[in-house]
Amino acid sequence: MRLEAAIVEDDQRIVRLRGILTNPESEFARAEAAFKSSEARLQQTEAGIEAARDEATKQVGLRALEDLQKIHALARERFDLAIESRKKLQIHLATIEEKVRENRAALT
Repeated sequence: MRLEAAIVEDDQRIVRLRGILTNPESEFARAEAAFKSSEARLQQTEAGIEAARDEATKQVGLRALEDLQKIHALARERFDLAIESRKKLQIHLATIEEKVRENRAALT
């Protein structure tokens, strides 16, 4: 009976972890969106600087580019941390799934 209770508890953990991994509002999803957005703004600003015809416009673009590069670096760092966290969750999920398989095999 204890083993069956452990299996039920682990099955519930699996459902929770899968929910976290697939949640479109998760930290991973938000970090990814922020990174992609900063990447797009950075590329647009770089293109604007290249297309600028006068030096004053280029200088304004370069100042904006400096700020965007800082924002982009922070967004990249956040995304990298979210990726690492997601990998750890995936490993944890796989470990629990293997434990459940082993426990079910032990019951038969």
